[in-house]
Amino acid sequence: MNRKQLLALLLTVSVSTAAASILAEGTVSGPAPNPEDLPTAGAWTESGEAERDTESGMPEGNSESAVTGYGTESPGAENGNEFVETELYAVPDADAVNADAAPEELEAVVMADAPEVAETPENVTDSADAPEAVATPDAPEVVVMSADTPEASDVAGPDDGGIRPERKLDKNEQRDAKKREQIVQSATEATETLAEISFAEVESRTREDNMTVRALRESVDGLESMDYEKSEEDLLKVLNGLSIQQEMLGLASSEPLAQSFAVSSLQSQYDSLYNTFEKLHDGTTRRNSQDAIEQMRDAMNQVVMGAETLYIALVAMENQHTALTRQLDALNRTVEEMELRYNLGQISALALNQTKAGRRALVSGMETLEMNIRAYKMRLENMLGASLTGEIKLGQLPAVTEAQIAALDAERDFAAAHEKSYELYAAARTLQDAKETFQSSGEQYHYNESNSAYKMAHGTWVAAQDTYNVTVRGYELKFRTLYEQTLDYYQVWNAAKDALETQKQEYQAKELQYKQGNISNNTLLSAKDALREKEEAVQTAANNLFSAYNNYCWAAQTGILT
Repeated sequence: MNRKQLLALLLTVSVSTAAASILAEGTVSGPAPNPEDLPTAGAWTESGEAERDTESGMPEGNSESAVTGYGTESPGAENGNEFVETELYAVPDADAVNADAAPEELEAVVMADAPEVAETPENVTDSADAPEAVATPDAPEVVVMSADTPEASDVAGPDDGGIRPERKLDKNEQRDAKKREQIVQSATEATETLAEISFAEVESRTREDNMTVRALRESVDGLESMDYEKSEEDLLKVLNGLSIQQEMLGLASSEPLAQSFAVSSLQSQYDSLYNTFEKLHDGTTRRNSQDAIEQMRDAMNQVVMGAETLYIALVAMENQHTALTRQLDALNRTVEEMELRYNLGQISALALNQTKAGRRALVSGMETLEMNIRAYKMRLENMLGASLTGEIKLGQLPAVTEAQIAALDAERDFAAAHEKSYELYAAARTLQDAKETFQSSGEQYHYNESNSAYKMAHGTWVAAQDTYNVTVRGYELKFRTLYEQTLDYYQVWNAAKDALETQKQEYQAKELQYKQGNISNNTLLSAKDALREKEEAVQTAANNLFSAYNNYCWAAQTGILT
């Protein structure tokens, strides 16, 4: 405990005694202390600190006795003043209590500085002068410790079940927290719940509401709006300014060490900025920006194409769920028939249990498929910038017409894809960099074929050409394979439609036989299941055709191949 804290404790104990008497009886229990006997803020000195401790009877370093034992050995006791041990209140301002204050003024200061909770008698500890009604034996004893004492850290903690007071934020921290909250609120957008969406709406919705696409588009707009000529001029002015500062510093500085450090710092800044200026001047910065633009545009198209691919996959999963539902209906009829035959003694319990186990496995698979559908729907909603519910409804996929298939041209479409492909663009940039490196090595070694370094650079250049050719041929192979797959899915779809027409005729024959009483109801239902299976096969073939055709269109229009 330092001197100021001890002074505050002494002042608080003295004035709190009078406050306790006034609260308990309405009058002061003893004569007021003489203000001249109270220690003042300037009474403590380095030379007289030990002497002051001896005169007051205060043991050195014992802060707890200064709190609870004062009142019998304090200097005020020698003047006949009687003090009551009580709970400490807030320390009054040192300027409000002075040596020249009258007792009435001192009493007013005490009552003004005492907290409101002091008016309750439960907060006053036992005193010889206090009435018996004030002394409450059930009330816990209140002990106040200084923050400087080691016991203060043990007032509350996990061992004794106490609760440590929460630290309050200061004004600067509160201001920063409010700013962060405002920034987060301004950046957070309310999402819309989509009840249903068609395939035609996926691209426009993704480009407008997908956060990744929006961020990429903003970056592309920023790079495209950059004025490289103006940036080069501004940077040249800065370089000239730094050069002038170096010259002036070299002439004006009289301290060699300071001059060397300052000149070195300016030279470092100059070299860094000059490197940036050279890249602007020779077009390197522009080319790098163009590379970034092409890459980000390709990334935006990839996100949109991914959303459409996910939509197509979800439609296929829902069709699969429909097929499983049909199978479950058929299996339910089989279980019912097997139970009847078991009751008639025609089959064993093992055969019945095997059929029921197959049904349970089918139900489990359907539940897993339903979970996957909900999960993928939430992914689609996220890509569309909508609320995540997993309940969005999807429409049917568009049908691919015969005219659209006839309009496909592999040579024309491959040329368009080759021009727009970022994969081939990146391969061409790598080839160009390898060529520039080879030319630089040739100039450095004067195209001397006997020089090992030049021969190595030449080998690297030839390898880069082969790598580029492999990339182009691989891209062409994937494109032409996609073209062939699209045509194949078209013929599969036509074959599925022919099979469906045949199955329709067979089902009509089964209906006639059932009406004539020649077949059972189960046989008719089995024929109906076969018809529904053919219908599902046609729908699956149509979805596969559309998926391949959509991928082909993306390749021809943007150069993206999956």
